[in-house]
Amino acid sequence: MATRNISIVSVAIYILFSGFARAEPVIWTFYETSCTPVISPGGAGANSCHGFSSFAPINTRLELALPGPNSSGYAMGSYNPPFLYFTGDGDNFSLRTTTFPGFYLSPPTDIPDYSVFTIGWSEQNGKLTRIGIDYNDGTTTLWGFEGNGSPFGLDGGFVGVDFSFGACGLGQCFVTGYWSSNLPEPGSLCLLSGLIMTAGLIWRGRRRLALILVDGSARSPSL
Repeated sequence: MATRNISIVSVAIYILFSGFARAEPVIWTFYETSCTPVISPGGAGANSCHGFSSFAPINTRLELALPGPNSSGYAMGSYNPPFLYFTGDGDNFSLRTTTFPGFYLSPPTDIPDYSVFTIGWSEQNGKLTRIGIDYNDGTTTLWGFEGNGSPFGLDGGFVGVDFSFGACGLGQCFVTGYWSSNLPEPGSLCLLSGLIMTAGLIWRGRRRLALILVDGSARSPSL
């Protein structure tokens, strides 16, 4: 009986973990933790971070949707002239901002007007290990940190906006932060699996006690 109980619990845990692993899509959101204005020699842009230099994480509404917890891809293209090149999942993702005016990029069908973009990423077992974004549509620009030529990445980068991006608004800023997904934390999975195992043990004990009360024996039930 013990072996069969363990098998039942094992199957339940497998279903639990595999169910989370198949979650689609995986949504990665960038949270901003600092903002530094880019100030021109004449002093313009000093207020582009609204006076903030450090604060609690701010949801920038920049979202990357990937087809699952294991994904990699690359896409490069433009609206005019029409051009698109991609590899891997480069035709199976979306990048968007939901702050006004926002944009929605999802090649090959949805390419914002006047946009030029390059994006590449790697995601393994629900962890984003690499991300690089170069994007410009005339109102929103995402680029790497000044001087190193890298794209907007895991820790942030350069932002130029006509409206707002986190704490940055109507100007150019260097922002830092991190990406967070809608996948459950590993600790949550361990907790849930532990609860399933505990429930199995409680069920086994109550079943055994019920049989003892019925016939006064301590025999194990046959399942």
